[in-house]
Amino acid sequence: MKKGKNIKLATKLALAALVGVTSLSVYTVDAAGLTGSYVGIGKEPTSTDVLDKGTEVNTATDSIIDYRQTTNAQGAVFSRTPTNNNKNGEGVDGQSAGNKNDTNSTGNTAIGIGAYSARNYSTAIGTYAEAITGSTAVGSGAYAGDKSSSFGKNTYTKTNAVSLGNGARSSQGVAIGSGASAGLFYKYLQSDGSQNYNVINYSMAIGNDATAVGGIAIGANSSTSSVYGVALGQSAKVAYSGVALGTDANVKVSTGVALGTSSIADRRSNTIGYVPFADDGNGSYVPASAEALAGAISASDVSKDFATTYASQITKFNELNAAYYAAADEVDKQDETIRNTKGSTIASEQEAYAAAVTAKAKAQADAVAATNALNAWTKANQDFTAALGQQRTELGVFKSTGGAVSVGATTYSSDGRVTSILTRQITNVAAGTTDTDAVNVAQLKRVANATISNITVGADKASTADGLAITSDADKTRIDIVGANDNITTSVDADKRLIQVGLSNTLDLSDAGSITFGENGTTLNNSGLTIGAPSGSKTSNIIIQSGNVNMGGNIIKNVGNGSVVEGSTDAVNGGQLYDVQKQINDIAGENGSLSQKANTNLDNLNEAGKKVITDAAQKAVTVKNGDNFIKVGLNEEQQKSGVNQYDVSLDKDALRDALGTGTNTAGDKNLITGDTLNQAINSVVTGQASDTHITNVAKENIKLADGNNTTVRTVSDVKDGAITYAVDVSDDAIKNAVKPELDQKANIDGSNLSTENINNWKNTLGVTNVNQSVTEVTNRVDSLETNVSNLNDSVSNLNGRVNSLNDRVDKVGAGAAALAGLHPLEFNPQDKFSAAASLGSYKGDSAAAIGAFYRPNADTMFSVASTLGDETMFNVGVSLKFGQKGDAIYRTGTTVDVSGLQNEVSDLKAQNKGLADTVAQQQTELEQQRALIQQLMAKVGM
Repeated sequence: MKKGKNIKLATKLALAALVGVTSLSVYTVDAAGLTGSYVGIGKEPTSTDVLDKGTEVNTATDSIIDYRQTTNAQGAVFSRTPTNNNKNGEGVDGQSAGNKNDTNSTGNTAIGIGAYSARNYSTAIGTYAEAITGSTAVGSGAYAGDKSSSFGKNTYTKTNAVSLGNGARSSQGVAIGSGASAGLFYKYLQSDGSQNYNVINYSMAIGNDATAVGGIAIGANSSTSSVYGVALGQSAKVAYSGVALGTDANVKVSTGVALGTSSIADRRSNTIGYVPFADDGNGSYVPASAEALAGAISASDVSKDFATTYASQITKFNELNAAYYAAADEVDKQDETIRNTKGSTIASEQEAYAAAVTAKAKAQADAVAATNALNAWTKANQDFTAALGQQRTELGVFKSTGGAVSVGATTYSSDGRVTSILTRQITNVAAGTTDTDAVNVAQLKRVANATISNITVGADKASTADGLAITSDADKTRIDIVGANDNITTSVDADKRLIQVGLSNTLDLSDAGSITFGENGTTLNNSGLTIGAPSGSKTSNIIIQSGNVNMGGNIIKNVGNGSVVEGSTDAVNGGQLYDVQKQINDIAGENGSLSQKANTNLDNLNEAGKKVITDAAQKAVTVKNGDNFIKVGLNEEQQKSGVNQYDVSLDKDALRDALGTGTNTAGDKNLITGDTLNQAINSVVTGQASDTHITNVAKENIKLADGNNTTVRTVSDVKDGAITYAVDVSDDAIKNAVKPELDQKANIDGSNLSTENINNWKNTLGVTNVNQSVTEVTNRVDSLETNVSNLNDSVSNLNGRVNSLNDRVDKVGAGAAALAGLHPLEFNPQDKFSAAASLGSYKGDSAAAIGAFYRPNADTMFSVASTLGDETMFNVGVSLKFGQKGDAIYRTGTTVDVSGLQNEVSDLKAQNKGLADTVAQQQTELEQQRALIQQLMAKVGM
């Protein structure tokens, strides 16, 4: 008989002996086709106790999960036929061997029902445990592959992984805790032994039911669902590549950070922040677009004009990115279907799996094509990518490039209302340095103090309380935005945060004031009105002052005919003067005396002639008010002095009234005022203020007409010019249409059924037979209720007996714990008797125990012990020692004898010292004698 078989036989005999003592069942199986030869104690597991291939994985189940490989990578059936021999390291139970392709595997150990280990130095311990390629699997249903370690029931590891805890699973990572999972795994058990889906490296899940699909999850029920995510804290969650720190902390956006218990990070990247002095007119200081932000922060023209300059390229870039992400999302979708259907025995899921494999292949091809297209396009449009990078860099201070950091949370109701807010203060923050650093309160206080000292509202002018004064630290210059007088007004609109500067309807410029229009233009001041001459002109300015008008050599053209009558103060024109001169010449010609004619320069006129010319000029030149806009007249002094110098003024009220108020209609050329525009805008229906609507509003009416069985009418309460129509449907028409069919139907209360109808229904339904059947069923139900009641009484009695048994078991456990606490003292030949007392507890019940021990010699001990209480337990025992006798080890002498022996030893030591001294002295004398002998021998010649 071989040595291996001897070991097996000895093991079986030992187990059988143990079974005889403990009254347990034992069985041995030699199933060479699957599991090898093994020995078990207790109930042998059946196929129903094992989750096999095609079963949905449930790591929390009481059953054993059979992760073991049954097919190879090519799908062929994987054989576990034992090829054991001694050099292959066969264990007590299970199978330890090489595989079909590696028959020289060594150093494997398999212990347990159905255990299997292979491919060099693998160890599998436990029912249905499997260890492959230098791995260790310990526990029922434990699986370890490719240099991994699994410890615990139904644990799983693959490729340099570690799992510790019942149901823990890991692939190229670490999973510690009951139900912990590090990686992504199939829903159903796979025949090839590979339970992990895809390769997700370096996941770490620590804590009961912690899950890490890439990243790190530490804490019970914590989870990360993407690579690089970190969730630290009980129930902390990271949906994307972010960081959640604290119990129930949650990151919902990519690269977000949630710090603190119950914090939520849900603000995405590319969010534009608050920009001071960037009001869009609506009170908002958050620009609506990247281009608006670029303008608000005075970025480069490249960033400001990016949307306009690269409009077509932006469209194409977005299209290519959308195509790539659509394909990538489709791949992820099909991956999820494959992960949840592969290995299923359900027909519909098998079909879904086959379709998903095909769809995934197409989506992957689309993703590759989209990637190549995007790469080629960006390479050909480097000007666009450079500008895009420049814009992102310039706007990065005010526009986030990653998810937000949250130290609190805001929750909302279904209708968008804020229901709760969690906020925290960030303390001990150092002062920021660069544009993207956080600032602390100290820095803000310095800014506030500087603002308060440099800007004051309510300048030191009592009449301009709404003024704004700005003071500069450098030169102490004050810039007062205040009205200097009543002509200019200033006010502060607190609601709109505006400083309003207004111009009075009546201007008072005082004596020193003036108004000038254009270069070399017209100036109006206290001295009068000066109309500037054009540059290069040979004439001078026209000056209109009090009492005179200086034309500066300029000609007054287009002067109307003034009234040439007595008392007229109108100006005359050249034509009227020509007529006067002609009349004079005619008069002179009639008289025939040139001496009576006036010279051309009129220097020979007498007073009478002058009066004639003056009167004629007054009648010929007329100066009057025109169109109510320009007023011309003489002041009192001018009227008294007879000087025809006129004051010209503009009646602005008359001019405004003449211009009138325009309307918002085609062809209207009157003056458009703010009121006109307001009425036009307000007349547009809310929500319809589009260009098309404003142009085409009310061009066409809605026409409604009566139809078959319907009548259209106008509702009487017409408001604001709107007409409401009602469509009535004829009740009679509907009734006539359905009446024939309704006449053939029975009412739910049977009111329209005749006696003949009722009898027909009874015959059809078989009422008599139904009544009999109901009676029989009732009798059987009564009998069943009686049986159930008796069964309930029996169950109640059984529950009482079970409860009583539980109580007794608890007391027995407490008594056993108390008895186990009794221990004898070391053997003392002078004191052979000892006693002990102890307390024990088990599931809430306690017990006390006392015991006595007697040791007549070092090799024999008698013991007796008993518990105290109503459930008394006791034991009596004898213990013997075999081998070297103990009496020789212990002396029988008393402590007095030992003390005397110690004195004797001391005396002997003193005697020995004296003898040693004597020997030394004698040795010295002997040496001296030898020296004398040598001298004597030398003298006698010896």
